[in-house]
Amino acid sequence: MFYAFFGGFYPGEGFFYCIKISRNIDPACGSGSLLIRALNEAPIALSGYGQEKDTTTAGLAKMNTVLHDWATATIVSGNTFSDPQFFEEGSDETILRRFDYIVANPPFSIKNWTDGVKGYGRFDGYGERPPEKNGDYAWLMHILKSLKPTGKAAVILPHGVLFRGNGEGEIRKALIKTGFIKGIIGLPANLFYGTSIHACIIIIDKEDADERTGIFMIDASRDFVKDGNKNRLRERDIYKIVTTFNEQIKDDPHYARFVPMSEITGKNDYNLNISRYIDSGVGEDLQSIEAHLKGGIPAHDVDSMERYWNIFAQLKGKLFSVLRDGFYQLNVPKDDIRSTIHNDEEFSAYADKLDTAFAGWREEVDGELRHMNAYIQTKKLIARLAECILTQFECVELIDKYDVYQVLLEYWLDVLSDDVYVVIHDGYEAGRDLSYEYVVKTHKEGDETVIEVTDKVKSWDGKLIPKTIMIDTYFSEEAKAIDAAEVIIADSQAQIDELLVSAEDGSAVAELMDEKGKVSTKALKAAIEEIRSKIQSEEISELTALLALLPMKKKDMETYLTKHPLCVSARNEKGNVNATSIKACIATLRETLHVPEMYSEDYEQLMTLFDLIAKNDEKKKMVKVLKAALEEKVKQKYTALTVEEIKELLVNKKWYDSIYNGIDALYLAISHNITDRIIELAERYEDTLPALSTLVDDYEARVKSHLERMGFVW
Repeated sequence: MFYAFFGGFYPGEGFFYCIKISRNIDPACGSGSLLIRALNEAPIALSGYGQEKDTTTAGLAKMNTVLHDWATATIVSGNTFSDPQFFEEGSDETILRRFDYIVANPPFSIKNWTDGVKGYGRFDGYGERPPEKNGDYAWLMHILKSLKPTGKAAVILPHGVLFRGNGEGEIRKALIKTGFIKGIIGLPANLFYGTSIHACIIIIDKEDADERTGIFMIDASRDFVKDGNKNRLRERDIYKIVTTFNEQIKDDPHYARFVPMSEITGKNDYNLNISRYIDSGVGEDLQSIEAHLKGGIPAHDVDSMERYWNIFAQLKGKLFSVLRDGFYQLNVPKDDIRSTIHNDEEFSAYADKLDTAFAGWREEVDGELRHMNAYIQTKKLIARLAECILTQFECVELIDKYDVYQVLLEYWLDVLSDDVYVVIHDGYEAGRDLSYEYVVKTHKEGDETVIEVTDKVKSWDGKLIPKTIMIDTYFSEEAKAIDAAEVIIADSQAQIDELLVSAEDGSAVAELMDEKGKVSTKALKAAIEEIRSKIQSEEISELTALLALLPMKKKDMETYLTKHPLCVSARNEKGNVNATSIKACIATLRETLHVPEMYSEDYEQLMTLFDLIAKNDEKKKMVKVLKAALEEKVKQKYTALTVEEIKELLVNKKWYDSIYNGIDALYLAISHNITDRIIELAERYEDTLPALSTLVDDYEARVKSHLERMGFVW
């Protein structure tokens, strides 16, 4: 996260050190990612330098600098302690080269840093040398030696460097006296791969160090999200850290404060443990014994929600009234808490504040988003968007402006930045373009798996404007018709599934099921025909007898029909009688006649299932035709879009709606938080201990009585 301190990506922070010299180094550069990010985000021209112990990793870092357009960066291989590679020109490799900026995330607490170590004065002047089996301070002292008199550095180290004693304590004491430490930022645990310990960022600034009167500290250890088995800083967490540090914001004493040197050197004896200076403000959720005994909800629990009552003043009175001194009672049934809150006029009106703030932001940035061109700089654009949204939501109570920032930045990273890139390079006319996903096939060629992209379209969508937005805007009626048909299909399928699930063992339907509990249409038709073959009548018997006599000459057929008039019904459209027409006539007769009594129940089950499947298949075919027709209409509409229509769909329907939905989710979270807390308190104290004891005694007496009646005596 160091790049945030060196660049203009995060709105408002600017470049908090205004110097013109331009050399930046990472003495433990690894694969070069941190160095590259610092170089990318710097608002002034920098030359990059990095040293990495492992030769292979150093090679990877060189490759990365080339791939990220920093081929001029100098990456060398060698142990920073035993074989430093950067020296001042003309010093005959006796004086370490000094840099303007240093960023580093060195390996934590390495045990063998002293192997072959060379001094170069790096460890002088601090009273002690770093411990032989812990190189944390060795890295910090190397960095201090490698900084120019006005140099700045940001270094990630284990949190223990802030308070460990013995030799490290003496080094820390000497370092604090120099005034080089400008700030300390406590980070969450389990943030970095390979270790789960807490870490911190130490911000070094040699410029005006002798005039420094304290250290600015930030406790950011509670701001993170879980990401798999690690923790991760969100965009809002990074922005909050950066703006708080750069602007020295001290409005939240539980998050950041400027600690005077007298407080550090006096009662705390040069201990920099952040918890000594910043109280997290997270109190315990204590339970009241009196409330458990006598009932009621403790007043301190209700009053602790003051941030809500300050805004929804009437809501507190609706929900609570005084039971006795220090305790409230709930005025509404527990099940009505949620509806009482949601129906409160002040709570509903609060949503208008969000709408007003969002509308203000939209009005500020609308012109920029609708008039982008090839000269737009994306970093400045997102900085402007973020600055405006933070300003608009600054005074909206309950909503954390950094959460709103997170909504915007997440959407920027996921969608908006790509859209802006397309518009900058291809213009708004790209809103007419479509993107296709093609069917991919794989096959083996020897031991290799070959992936082949076919020309068969698997799916498609708009390049900039999603198909769903086009349908909602221009073809909502067609979409509703398809949705209605799909509801019918879903209902029919539910009936089919119910028939299959409820089929009893041995029934006609159960006999047709496969291992997955499904019945194929082919097997179903065969079972129905099998039962129909049992249907007999005089006409069917006559037709069956005629069928057995075929083939027959036409003259003989007419003579036969005269003698057997029941067979006349077998004539086809041309007036002829043949095997096909006879079988069709028999099938028609069997469809209309009753099946024998012994087969009627099975036949009814099978026909019910068959009719449902047939109707479902028919609806599915209809929906397929409707969808194909709709997709063709949508494609034609894409090509006919005007630039103004594209801007309206892209900016208003896509970008604004998506960002607003994210902010609206924050409003819903407030609703859930206040509701869940009140329900939690209500459930915690709804039954007093005496009442529970009486209930237990009653149940115990009942059980004892039942056991005695059963003959159990003890």
